[in-house]
Amino acid sequence: MEKLTAEVGSTIEVTDVLMLADDGSILTGQPLVEGARVVAEVLDQGRDPKVVVFKYKNKTRYRRRRGHRQPFTRLAIRNILKAGETAPAAEAEVQTPARPRRTTRQRAAAAAPEAPAAKGTTEAPAEQPAAPARPRRRTTTTAPATPAAPRRRTTRKTESEE
Repeated sequence: MEKLTAEVGSTIEVTDVLMLADDGSILTGQPLVEGARVVAEVLDQGRDPKVVVFKYKNKTRYRRRRGHRQPFTRLAIRNILKAGETAPAAEAEVQTPARPRRTTRQRAAAAAPEAPAAKGTTEAPAEQPAAPARPRRRTTTTAPATPAAPRRRTTRKTESEE
């Protein structure tokens, strides 16, 4: 969700409910459903991956490169309540902590193959599958296609030549 001013672990209520479905019946607001609310717990505050904004105008040497990271709030929905309903007593729920975001270096380290074992260790290095061979370029040994076409005559004939 868009960034909200709430601390991690706190509970918030969202009252801007546009549509509510319950056992096959659908309530649609005009524009909001009256009295409906959503109880949610804040799991994380963070920023999305970078979006690069690149402006370019042809033939004028105009280029602008900017990056943007949109802030967000990660929520866990606990209850969806209709008008007049109250939240049930808090049950002992298993808290699932927010998954930590991995940095680019951590992703690269996870994707990189393991280094060979150090000298003196008893483990044999894991064998890596061979990379597929690149296709070779085909070379032709035939003669060139055809000689160039004769040039067209560029001067006009005079009346005496006709």
